[in-house]
Amino acid sequence: DDLREIELHTWEGKLKSEVMDTGWARWKADPAAFVMDDGARPLPDLWARAVGNWAALRRDAPGCSLVVSHGALGRCMVAAALGGTMDTFKNPRFQFDNCELVEVAWAPGAPAAACWRRLHRARTPWEAAEEALAASSTSSSASAVGQAF
Repeated sequence: DDLREIELHTWEGKLKSEVMDTGWARWKADPAAFVMDDGARPLPDLWARAVGNWAALRRDAPGCSLVVSHGALGRCMVAAALGGTMDTFKNPRFQFDNCELVEVAWAPGAPAAACWRRLHRARTPWEAAEEALAASSTSSSASAVGQAF
């Protein structure tokens, strides 16, 4: 259940054009600090699930595990695995497409993964956690007005 997508509460099922006046600009500018009108904090809630998922996987799963999730959760899970913070959510390096496949290398007993790479859509070389997290967080992704949540 904790592998579900980010919960945007009162926005779910609505078009982007329907939520533009209810905080969309604040959400895009600072998702970590964004609070919805109903008091929900979507990114902190999602980040907590990502960190909790890793704790459970590291404790209970075999050495090699496959995790299938939606894009926003996948983004948080990789960033959390590398030792990142919620602020890495905006880093375009961690953007995930549908059907994306990534691999993380995590030594037994280590507090964070040492490196990661993409395997599908395109294979990338291994990248050290420090390099990935130090990358610039400049991002601005435009999407169609009719996009549903």
